[in-house]
Amino acid sequence: MASDLRARRATAADYMTFARLFPELAVPDPLPSPEQFVERMVPRIVIIEDDGGALGYGFSHLYGQTTHVVHVVAAKDARGRGVGAAIMKELRARAESEGCTRWFLNVKQENVPAIKLYERMGMSRESEGWTLRMPWKALDALPDAQIEATAYTPDSAEDKELAKRFDLDLARIEALRQRPDVAVLALKDDVGPKAFAAFDPTFPGIYPIRVAKPNLAKPLMKELLPLAKHDYVNVWVEENRALKDLLISAGAALQFAIYRMGSALC
Repeated sequence: MASDLRARRATAADYMTFARLFPELAVPDPLPSPEQFVERMVPRIVIIEDDGGALGYGFSHLYGQTTHVVHVVAAKDARGRGVGAAIMKELRARAESEGCTRWFLNVKQENVPAIKLYERMGMSRESEGWTLRMPWKALDALPDAQIEATAYTPDSAEDKELAKRFDLDLARIEALRQRPDVAVLALKDDVGPKAFAAFDPTFPGIYPIRVAKPNLAKPLMKELLPLAKHDYVNVWVEENRALKDLLISAGAALQFAIYRMGSALC
């Protein structure tokens, strides 16, 4: 860390700083309210500052022994001073102190400086994904599933099976269940689960979404539609290019392409 930079943990009093820096992410997420900031984020935020005040912040989630770096934000006028590197070093130190064995993050494919920073921190590209904005009316343009599958709300006892079937962190599913504004839904047939999604109507966003076949997106999303509070939904598709292409063909708009980068923590 540059000698004039200091790191500290966030407090509730940092909300205005957070609100000032949050737009630098350039994502469609709504600004969290002060209450959401305090309840969900403050314990997991580090602030980087100098004598003039806050220059950036980092925010992470903890999924079991895995740290998900969610935000790495530096003020425009502080770029080039090592703020991003200072954030990553602090988040890594925290992850290691918590016993984590892995960490990962998502970065826009066009953000070359950030990718180079994360590579210097030991991360490498692991997969790709896409964020789409889709009007709910576009569901009608999706092909029918042609597969008999029943929608249901999976019980927590099924989390291990869902995690294995859809290549998800078990702790990530468990964390989603603890959020009162998130609905978890699955489709299954006589063999087992065929699709899984978590939907936050307040965002609004579907993340993650997993389907055994792309045409299961229509029945899965139709089951979520009654919960919608907006006429569109943001859908985060990971690795499944066929699903991404299908949603775009129905009228979804690509917002940005993402690399997932990560590494082991020693």
